[in-house]
Amino acid sequence: MIAYNDTKKDLPIDQLHKLFTSVGWSDGEEGDLLQYFNIPFINSTLVISAWDGEQLIGAVRVLSDKIIRSIIYDLVILPEYHGQGIGQELVRQCIAHFPNSEWLVQTTKEIYPYYEKIGFTVKNDVFLTIPSQWKE
Repeated sequence: MIAYNDTKKDLPIDQLHKLFTSVGWSDGEEGDLLQYFNIPFINSTLVISAWDGEQLIGAVRVLSDKIIRSIIYDLVILPEYHGQGIGQELVRQCIAHFPNSEWLVQTTKEIYPYYEKIGFTVKNDVFLTIPSQWKE
């Protein structure tokens, strides 16, 4: 049975890194970054994690002002747990925390149909960026 936790932000670095590596968001060669891998989660407004016993199998983090705008970052599920509704449940729980907020997510063209299926709509806004020092 999958358990969900919305109170723990300090997720175990090794298990969190395994999640990112398992879906190709990390090549496993983080060097100095590895020691800070869970800091974005700790500093987020909301973190919801999914657990199978003691194993972290999914997580999502949200930055939000809790009223007007909330942004989903890093929705990630171990591949062997895909297709079980865990990602949808994580998003549902996020929205339940700030139900009147506008919800945003940045994703790729390959993945956006997943978010459309759970109620998001595609907008053609301009997205600008300044890369972090950790991006190549």
